[in-house]
Amino acid sequence: MSRPRTPTAVLELRGSYRKNPRRRREREGEPLVTTPLPDPPARLSDPETAVWREMAAIGHWLKGPDQFLLEVAVRLMAKHRAGELETTSHLVTAMRKLGFAPAERARLGY
Repeated sequence: MSRPRTPTAVLELRGSYRKNPRRRREREGEPLVTTPLPDPPARLSDPETAVWREMAAIGHWLKGPDQFLLEVAVRLMAKHRAGELETTSHLVTAMRKLGFAPAERARLGY
């Protein structure tokens, strides 16, 4: 499996474009997501809505397109807190992909 592409914001923070300016030109036209994370969907239960708000407050870097993965993580976290989740591997994976693991935050520059 190939190595995942490093986000443009991470390259900017690392100073990669000073070392290799061509790299920035290769990423011109890349979409810049500025859409804020929406309010929790009405289909979520009350405990899930509380988890959504908690994750949104902590994960200040989350944007609109993250809402679908966030919904998965929210549902899994609510089940985990209710003692209904047998294994946490899917929850941990979703949390990592959203940037809630220390190593992932370091890559994001937080």
